[in-house]
Amino acid sequence: MSFNFNNDTITAKDVSLLDANSASLGIPNGYLMECAGLQATNKIYEQYNLNSESSVIILCGTGNNGGDGLCIARHLATRGVFVNVLLLGDPIHIRTEETRLNWELVNTLSLKIRAFYTKNINQLKTLSKSKWFKNADIIIDALLGTGIKGKIRDPISTAIDIINQSKIPKISVDVPSGMDPDTGKITDKVVNCDLCITFHAKKQGFANINTWVAPIGIPIEASLFVGDGDIKVAIKKRKKDVHKGQYGKLLVIGGSSSYSGAPSLAAMSALELGIDLCICFVPKGIGNVVRSFSPNLIVQEGVAKNFTNLDFNKAKKLSQWSDTVLIGPGLGQDPKTVEFFEKFILWIIDQKIPCVVDADGIKMLGKLIKESKIKLQNSPVVLTPHIAELKSLVQFENLPKFDDIEKHGEELISILKKIGGVFLVKGVYDYIIKISKKESIYRVNRSGCPEMSVGGTGDVLSGLVSAFLSIGNTPFNSACSAAYLNGLLGESAKKSSGPRILATDLIKNLKSLLLSKNF
Repeated sequence: MSFNFNNDTITAKDVSLLDANSASLGIPNGYLMECAGLQATNKIYEQYNLNSESSVIILCGTGNNGGDGLCIARHLATRGVFVNVLLLGDPIHIRTEETRLNWELVNTLSLKIRAFYTKNINQLKTLSKSKWFKNADIIIDALLGTGIKGKIRDPISTAIDIINQSKIPKISVDVPSGMDPDTGKITDKVVNCDLCITFHAKKQGFANINTWVAPIGIPIEASLFVGDGDIKVAIKKRKKDVHKGQYGKLLVIGGSSSYSGAPSLAAMSALELGIDLCICFVPKGIGNVVRSFSPNLIVQEGVAKNFTNLDFNKAKKLSQWSDTVLIGPGLGQDPKTVEFFEKFILWIIDQKIPCVVDADGIKMLGKLIKESKIKLQNSPVVLTPHIAELKSLVQFENLPKFDDIEKHGEELISILKKIGGVFLVKGVYDYIIKISKKESIYRVNRSGCPEMSVGGTGDVLSGLVSAFLSIGNTPFNSACSAAYLNGLLGESAKKSSGPRILATDLIKNLKSLLLSKNF
């Protein structure tokens, strides 16, 4: 299988990711909401035989689910159906621009729509006993979307009770309000709908619900190409009671007598992304050089000017402290370092500690792969080779053109099946490959610019992959998010610094980029 865009079921995070990725492609969220409202309207109008004599009640929340309900109200009204819309909450608390626009629109359409809002439970109960409520043909639940957690507060809680007590057909928009769409669990109460019209794909928790799936215009490209949604999902929010070390601990093993900048760049990019702690384990003699890059770096030195087996025990101890290990940047290929690397990588894969292998580490890994001494399938390891480094791992002829996406992706899957695991193959387009027994998939990153073809940008990338991995993302998702973010940083650096950029320019722009995109 190639990129996986046609799942039978998806999670709430998938929905958020696809919405944001569609926006990255230039498709505004308002377009998707409009498509959702029209598709749902078509289904409701036809299935329930509505006409100009029909009357519908729509109960809306203040989030995007409410926006879908308001959009449905407009489309039903254009077909002559009389619609009573009730917003549960003060309009000033409407949470998105799309929902606010639709609230404003329904308030301008007075011939077939009556719009109310209420924060008062008693007023809500009074409205539920009114003639227009009792004479309705159907009632539509657009109260809560995919983000429901814990006990439901009023007035939504009372609204759910009112809907359930009604004898008329009940339709839920996207998710029955009160249900966890990923698990189907109900933590408090839920709308007992007769039909759920859900968008794009069925949600994982909908096993026992009468569901109709409405396509809403999310393009295939939103699944194939990495975008803003990937980063939004990958950057975790800190808990209120978090303490130091719970948001990522990274160990960078790299550097040699000839190279000190590579591990420093990787570590600094990870810290700029926001992880808590990063230790650079480097050979003896370059510790002070690495420290000079930033006082935020914790530096530990080995016993000699290049790594040897004498450093193995310390590397093990530091790895057991970390959430993720990055090995390879600036490591060099001294014969004793190769011995150290081979011993260490076999141990860390056996321990199943998340690991990123980059640069010189990839070249050293090639020997173990060719000798069939190592298996990467189902291990939390990411390899980040460019095409030349990939050829050190596996023999192959020239690949199809980078923009012949399906052929290029399928060919990479074919040549990497013997190795398995997760690969971020760097190029004009980055291809992120996941090989497993269940399925083999790929995604593509198109961010970046030619000016990034300078020393150190690959080290920044490996640091970002490691940072995403250390805060709890999967190897595949970490590689996807890091590739996209690294490319955005290159584009940003070009805008701010001109065409002659340095790897450090990417790091300098990281925080401002994250803020500008509200990541």
